Amino acid sequence: MTRPGLRLHRTVPAGARLPPTAEKPVGRDDVRLMEELTPLTQYPGRVQVFKQVLAPREPALVTHDGYEWLYVLAGELRLILGQRDCTLHPGEVAEFDTREPHWFGPANNSGVEILHLFGPRGDQAVVRAKPSVSDPDRANATTPPSTTS
Repeated sequence: MTRPGLRLHRTVPAGARLPPTAEKPVGRDDVRLMEELTPLTQYPGRVQVFKQVLAPREPALVTHDGYEWLYVLAGELRLILGQRDCTLHPGEVAEFDTREPHWFGPANNSGVEILHLFGPRGDQAVVRAKPSVSDPDRANATTPPSTTS
């Protein structure tokens, strides 16, 4: 699916060639952070994977066709899905249908590093293994909101 232009939370247009890393300097209160988007795959029409570093910014909900998965590598990620607002920490993941109004970015004044997967609408992750009930750390973990049923 072709997308007009490159936005840091959307995919690269089909067939677009990018440098290994696209960076955008962001200034905020005497702190200069770099937003970074590194494409890890380039398969038009299939799930696309990016490593992103996001700098603080104001939330602005968007909608578009597709399905997204977000995995937090470092920092804290704020995710707004419709009326729901949650904070994800390193090792936590969220998945959602992008037709639902959404926004994600740092939960505080620091940057956040994520793996960002974007796929065509209808593509969803298939969980083949789940945490063991005997693992007390995993059994008591909280689950972030999901739009899947």
